Order: sequence, then C-alpha cells, then structure tokens
Amino acid sequence: MNKKDKGLVWLQTNLRLQSNSSIEAAASACKSLAFLYILPEHWFEPTSWGFTRIGEHRLRFLVDSLIDLSHNLEKQGHSLCFRRGNPEELIPALIQEYGFDSLFVQQIYASEEQKVMKSLHASLKIPMHLSDDNYLYRPDQLPFDLQELPEMFTRFRNSVERKPLKGRMGKLVDLKQNLSFELYSEPFPELTCAAHPWFAGGESAGLKHLKNYLNSGHVRHYKETRNGMVDKEESSKLSPWLALGCLNAHTVLALLREHEEEEGANESTYWLWFELLWRDYFRLVAARYGNALFLPGGIQGKRKKMAFKKAVFERFVEGRTPEPFVNANMNELRLSGWMSNRGRQNVASFWVHDLGMDWRAAAAWFEHSLIDYDVASNYGNWMYVAGVGNDPRPNRKFNIRKQAEQYDADGRYQQKWANR
Repeated sequence: MNKKDKGLVWLQTNLRLQSNSSIEAAASACKSLAFLYILPEHWFEPTSWGFTRIGEHRLRFLVDSLIDLSHNLEKQGHSLCFRRGNPEELIPALIQEYGFDSLFVQQIYASEEQKVMKSLHASLKIPMHLSDDNYLYRPDQLPFDLQELPEMFTRFRNSVERKPLKGRMGKLVDLKQNLSFELYSEPFPELTCAAHPWFAGGESAGLKHLKNYLNSGHVRHYKETRNGMVDKEESSKLSPWLALGCLNAHTVLALLREHEEEEGANESTYWLWFELLWRDYFRLVAARYGNALFLPGGIQGKRKKMAFKKAVFERFVEGRTPEPFVNANMNELRLSGWMSNRGRQNVASFWVHDLGMDWRAAAAWFEHSLIDYDVASNYGNWMYVAGVGNDPRPNRKFNIRKQAEQYDADGRYQQKWANR
C-alpha cells in the first residue's frame, strides 16, 4: 500500500475513534478514507420465534451511537456512510463503484460474522486487513491453543492471570491528515422510543461515564453493590458501550489500573477486572465453538428436553407470570431495554427450570431487547444457566422468592416495575 490508496473502513462493533486499530491502520496506510456502517437487513426479518433480531430500544442505542460517531468524524473532516442491507452484497458493490484499494475491518469470531468474512474474502480482489481489538487476550496471546480453552472459567482465569495485563489507552488518530472520500449515506432510522435515561449511545457518553464512575469512587464498592437493581451507581453499567465497541475493554482496564495506582487496589476493583475476564472468556468460547452456541444442547451437545409454548412465552415477556420478581424484571426489559445481571439470572432460571421452556427462545428475546446485547455474552450466559454451557452443575436453579427477599428486601424494585 501507499499513500495514494483509497481505504474503506467498515465499522461493526468498534464504534469509536480512540483505540480503534482498524482506523489506525487505515489512516497510516491510505491517503483518502471512507467510513461505513451497515445495518444488516436480516435483523428486521421475523425469526422462527416470531419476532425480529433487533427491537426498538436496542436500535435506539445503536443509532444514537452512530450519530455520535458521525459527529466525531465530522470534527476531523470526515463522514460516516450509513447503509441498510447485506454486507456480502453492499461492500463488493461499493468497492467496484468507487475503486477502493483496501478494506479495513474488525475481526469478529462469532459464527455468523465469520461466515460473512469468508464470503467477502472469496469475492474481493483487494486486500482485506483485519484488526483484532475485541479481546483483552487475543486467541494468539493465550497460554494455550484456542482448541484447548478450559471448559470452566476458573481454570481459564487462573491460567491467564499469570500474565497480568495493564490495559492500554489507544491513541486518537489525527484523521485530518487523510482526505475524506464521501459516499452516499442513507438517513438514520427515525425512532419514537425514548433513550434510556442512564445510557446515551456513543463513544463520548461512554468515556464520560467510565471516568465519572472511576473518579466518583463507586468502583471501590462494586463487589458489595453490583447486585443492586434500582440505582445507577450500584454496578458499573459499562456493558452497553462495551457491546457496541463505543468503549474498548483495554481502555476500561487501563483507566482501572490508573485508579488502582492512585487510590489503591481492593477487592472491588479486582472484581471489575474479574467481570472483564468473564466477558473475554465468553468471546473465546464463541470463537472456539462457533454455531454450537445456538444449538439446543449448546456447547456440551446434550440431549435436553425442552418445550416452546407461545402463550407461555407471551406471558413471560409481558410480565404476566405468577412471580412478581420475574414480572418486574421482564417489564423493565420490555419497556427500557435494560435488566440487571441479578435479574437476568433469575428470569433465565425461571424460564428454563420452573417453566421447562426452550432456553433459545428467551435468549433470542434478550437479543431483540437488550441495549447491551452481544452474541457471546448473551448466549454464553443463557447456556450457562440452562446447563449446556460452561458450568459443571447441570441444574442452576434459583429460588425466585428467596432471591427477591435478598436483593429487593424493601420491595422498591418490584414496586417500580411489577405492574407495568
């Protein structure tokens, strides 16, 4: 490559300018750049469960994140091209029409994304440069081969923690040195649902929230408060920005390490690192097992007796079960696109173990609804609860009433959401 080249940067779940290795590589290699986001058309087609892959709350957070990215690019003299369609068709057509010399794209190891990458690799006649900044530990950085990934998280954690990470703050590339190559952009979807009051989409809001969370000192009590369900400060609330790559996990870790150096490490700051490791682990599980994440028996390949009854499912998602605690959580999800981690564990247990229903249906509803949806964490956690994933216990069943008494002792959460 040389500085005469025209580069196309295809953004997916790396919707940020800072610490973005695709953008860094493209800016250093090409004279002119175009930036592209494709909203997959099949996300709006009904699935076998009877609803679409993406709902209004998840779409709202995504669009707000794209608008923020577009504004940040404009400050650097560039623009974001938004298209709706199928990447396998749109990208080759754009390359042929505009004469791009190189494609820069994020490497995602989930099976559907890998299928798209293989299709593009086979059809394109220009170099496709893959970046790999979706992990704390990339597969090639592990102390073992990916195919030897431990089946239990604890063994994984014990192994990788022997090589401690500090995180890294990637640079914000000066894109003003590159010419802007503008493409025709479709308008962003018009949405009527309100944005969640806790979560404004985009890199700008994500960085602000991260710094406020660490500087406020709430992280120092994270382990004790993380199961809270009512107040924003009880847990980190970083997952929506991490899911879309508005924040890089390495940036979170770098700033966490800075906080520990200045204020001292404690059990809670370690626990935030612990949760980042869980996130990494589920991504590696997705890379290791591929399409098995979506099979009834999960990565364990179990024969599991399950059912799916539409009427039962409708009562579940609409918060009309016999359990007020479950109803409150499902109503919050339906009306806001958010649910706490404690809530997710309880409703998953209720759906799988109390109702005996197919875990994949509820996992798909989470995919439709959650503003922090990402394929690896969502399906990894659902397999975990269903006993077909990375858990040695076959029956991870919660006592819902006892959980409600423990985590909503004053009833504030249920009073807010149970009868919506």
